[in-house]
Amino acid sequence: MISDLEEYYNHITYKSKEVAEYEDNEGTYFNVTPSNLIINVLYRELTKEEYEQAVFQQTIPKDIICNEIETTRIVPKSEITKNPKDQTILVDKKVKAKQVWIASNGLGLKKAYNDKKKALEFAKKINKKIFEVSGIEIK
Repeated sequence: MISDLEEYYNHITYKSKEVAEYEDNEGTYFNVTPSNLIINVLYRELTKEEYEQAVFQQTIPKDIICNEIETTRIVPKSEITKNPKDQTILVDKKVKAKQVWIASNGLGLKKAYNDKKKALEFAKKINKKIFEVSGIEIK
């Protein structure tokens, strides 16, 4: 089965408002409800550790170039002072983070984007088609 989210939708044929069909050149074939094909986009600001973990888990590709920003996170004060007594005190800490938008569907397929506009355009394009097939009016 194709794992690239954008390519995956090139192999979908909508049969009715209740059924869509997936078939690829390798011979993978199955039916799915269009509601499972709806795409959501989640914005994330990933610290270096979170970014490395996301790459390891293959949530985002290792070669994606993301915009870096400075953001604020709440951390135990002991992380800054190294004093165990401060472990229950929460403080704000400025950290560098990478911006990423993760598009996903109900089947668990994901694609990471480093551009908000591209992620939202793709999701809205696919969702519009699903809503049209399902008879859902978009206002």
